[in-house]
Amino acid sequence: MSLRELLERHGLADKATLTFREVADLLGVGRPAVEELVRSGRLRAVRVGRRLHVPVSALEDFLNPVVDLREAARVALGLLERAGFAPRLRAVGEGFVVEVEGEWAVGLTPSEAAWALAKRLAGPKEV
Repeated sequence: MSLRELLERHGLADKATLTFREVADLLGVGRPAVEELVRSGRLRAVRVGRRLHVPVSALEDFLNPVVDLREAARVALGLLERAGFAPRLRAVGEGFVVEVEGEWAVGLTPSEAAWALAKRLAGPKEV
């Protein structure tokens, strides 16, 4: 179920910000858990008058985090190295190639090439 559907089900679809209690009800946790998420910086809150509220956009970001491509590529290369492979990166023309064990992928940036290779290696094997 999407966040929008969940908001509609709870009668909160027209709100831009939510109280900690509303967030707790949506997530199925207690209010102290929401307070800890805000305190730890994992969930953004804004001050509305004297109280803190959670913007719906912040709740959406929390539930559907976006991973930076550079970070994902760094992790993928690190996992390949830990598995005993030695990925090689080289510039070609206007882009980059990453190669490991005869598999390779191309990207405009090193991160794009590394991520493309990781997706290829993680995908289903061709028969």
